[in-house]
Amino acid sequence: MISLKRSCEIFGMPGSGKTVYRKKLVKKLREKGYKVYDTREIIIKYSVKYLKLSIIEKISLFYILIVYKLKKNNFKKRFYKKRSLTKNTIVRGRFTQKLNKMYKKICYKIVYLRLLPVNKFLNFLKKIPLNEEKKFWFIEILSASILFDIASKEKKNIFFFPDEAFMQRSYLFSSFNFNLYRKMIKVYIKLIPKFGKLIYLESNMGSVFKVNKIRKETNDSKFKEIYILKKYKKFEKSIFENTKRLKINRVSLKNSSF
Repeated sequence: MISLKRSCEIFGMPGSGKTVYRKKLVKKLREKGYKVYDTREIIIKYSVKYLKLSIIEKISLFYILIVYKLKKNNFKKRFYKKRSLTKNTIVRGRFTQKLNKMYKKICYKIVYLRLLPVNKFLNFLKKIPLNEEKKFWFIEILSASILFDIASKEKKNIFFFPDEAFMQRSYLFSSFNFNLYRKMIKVYIKLIPKFGKLIYLESNMGSVFKVNKIRKETNDSKFKEIYILKKYKKFEKSIFENTKRLKINRVSLKNSSF
């Protein structure tokens, strides 16, 4: 499978502080002179360079980049907060759907750039009992990994640091029965691209429950119910049982460094 140098993934319980910690590390990396990209930034920037795209696809990527940057800056949330559903918002929604469809098409094109090394993973993904939308989350990070693997050989100052990558998205397996996900995670770990640095953010379950309670009260989309959090915690044991050969840095936010 693909091995990614100059890359990092943080994983852990929802509400453990991954976003805050990632921002601190990204700042340090940029101070060292690296250009740091997340998943969508890698795909938008380098698919234009390494794929033969149509004019429509290039224009679509341009608009996707604009929308993505606005979303990262919480512009969409502020701008549309008090707006009611109108004809314009419906049209805008349809346009966004078309952009998303185009984006997915481009991601699959990227995967077929390196079909041989990722073919086993694709076959594995087909067997996972998840809906197509959730399966695409894996395709998206795989696409970015492929592009970064190609680009990093030419550019030594780029660093891949996704918001979420393969380890974090494996928590979706916790919805399966215990015996099934134990078998799946064992195969999964062997097939996924290997990041240069893996960080597990340690957390106190009391704090995790508290953060998710606040998220629920504020209608935060990242909110998870307590029963799901407990499933995640149980699932983590299977992750660590199958990653003993991988170097995983366990980090507490109270005493952290990069």
